[in-house]
Amino acid sequence: ADRLDFEVEAKVLLDGTKSILDEIESISGIKIDVMVDPVPCILALCLVSLLVALFVSNASYDVYGALLWYQSPRLWVLVSAVCFAVGVSGSIFCVIRAAPPLGHGRQGAVVFAGQGRDQYLVEGLVVAAWTLGVGLSLFLMLAATRMKRFPLLRHCAVLLALSVCAVLLLQIWDAYVMKTGWYSLKETLPAEVWSFLTSSVKKGSGLPKRLLRMSEYWLLESRSWEAFSKKFQVLVVDYLKRQLLGKGGSV
Repeated sequence: ADRLDFEVEAKVLLDGTKSILDEIESISGIKIDVMVDPVPCILALCLVSLLVALFVSNASYDVYGALLWYQSPRLWVLVSAVCFAVGVSGSIFCVIRAAPPLGHGRQGAVVFAGQGRDQYLVEGLVVAAWTLGVGLSLFLMLAATRMKRFPLLRHCAVLLALSVCAVLLLQIWDAYVMKTGWYSLKETLPAEVWSFLTSSVKKGSGLPKRLLRMSEYWLLESRSWEAFSKKFQVLVVDYLKRQLLGKGGSV
């Protein structure tokens, strides 16, 4: 076969990938189509460049410390968070299936795919952010408990972190239910456990079941402190009186 030599002008290389491919097509008649989105590769290259720049910066004043960069706890926390985010986001699935960033519906862009066995790229990133947010909020809640000088600020920080954790968990649960409408939690639990969680309080029910019922009442049904106190009196206090003092006992 004859060898064909073509020359591309150097200034074309500065105009981006599209200009280079158009120049190659105009000279050789060969059309090259890009089949893979270059954005992930560019982001990975930027990340590698950033790490190299940090290494060179540290080596400029502490060569030995820069060589031991792999011992940094912060680095491994970052690596662990990235690996965990990739795992829970389904990014590998998106790469294999070439998933689009967003879907399109009648009302505009759609973040969550309607089918349980499909997903969009942004959907995975949102789920990863929610999951990492749960872990971060729990970490901040633990860190806030160590504040000794400002008790009021400590309590507010703990409640705020706990609230963020609860909201993110609810978002994850709602997304899970929406994506797996065909899936039933009941089928994954033993019959005894499901009965304990869903049955009503009876006369022979123990203290754990009564406390569980009170937590449900507090979260879902209670409208006032007075109503909650009456319910607690009937289900818990009276039960403890009967158990400790006997059926005929009184306080």
